[in-house]
Amino acid sequence: MYCPNCGTQTNNGVCPKCGYTENSNWTTFNTSNSQQTNPKKKSKATYIVVGVVAFLFVFGAISSRGNKNRSAETSNDNNTTSSTTTTATTAAPAEVAPDESSSLESDAEKKESETTKKDKSAKKEKSTKKETEKETASTKDTTTAEQTTTTTATNTTTTTTTATLPPVSRTTVGEDNALEQALSYLRTSSFSYSGLIEQLEYHGYTHDEAVYAADNCGANWYEQSLKATQSYLETSSFSYNSLVEQLEFAGYSHDEAVYGADNCGADWNEQAAKSAQSYISVMSFSREELISQLEFSGFTPEQAAYGASAVGY
Repeated sequence: MYCPNCGTQTNNGVCPKCGYTENSNWTTFNTSNSQQTNPKKKSKATYIVVGVVAFLFVFGAISSRGNKNRSAETSNDNNTTSSTTTTATTAAPAEVAPDESSSLESDAEKKESETTKKDKSAKKEKSTKKETEKETASTKDTTTAEQTTTTTATNTTTTTTTATLPPVSRTTVGEDNALEQALSYLRTSSFSYSGLIEQLEYHGYTHDEAVYAADNCGANWYEQSLKATQSYLETSSFSYNSLVEQLEFAGYSHDEAVYGADNCGADWNEQAAKSAQSYISVMSFSREELISQLEFSGFTPEQAAYGASAVGY
């Protein structure tokens, strides 16, 4: 038997620790004994009780957490099972009635035919576009080739023109002076190309210097022939043929001499009359002799007869 006061095993009904007896008054004994009891023993018992209560509290908290975790795992398992069941239900093919199956097959065939038609039309459009692009590309190639040909021709012409330009060279003092002298001659008189060279050589320039001056003086030799023709007609009379011969003798080419005679504006009948007057002023002629002399000088028979008549025959 244990003491109800301190919990120590009793010995013949008496507690060897606190002196409790079964026949003693519990309240009186407890009060008096509690006053005699050591305070340290009472506090130790209090600590034990508090520790037990704290242990029970912690144990209860841990148990509640474990229950929550178990319930969460159970919920997850249930969700997994339900999702699996849903998936299986979705994946399972639905039974279709025979009529519905045939209608679905006809709809599918219609869709396939429409798709085939669309593919064919798309292929036709693509082929048409390709043909159009090919035609456009060929047209562009043709245009580009024509432009290239035109550009090449232009470049060829430009190259040819550049090749005909005179080479640039340094001149000597003699060439510069000969050129200045040639320009001075042309301001006061008329010269052919060869006549100008002879004139410069006569004044002491070398042949190369005279040629350089004639090549670079910028003279128009046809105009020089016309000026020489007008100068001749101011001092003497000429027939058309004799004037051309005189210009060629002065160094002009045949074409330059013809140009001067054609454009001088001379009246050849008047030129025949002047020549007839010049002839009879130095010697006597009969009409026939005078006409023969004028024809010998290059006048036509009509021009010669006009000249003879003009002097009194």
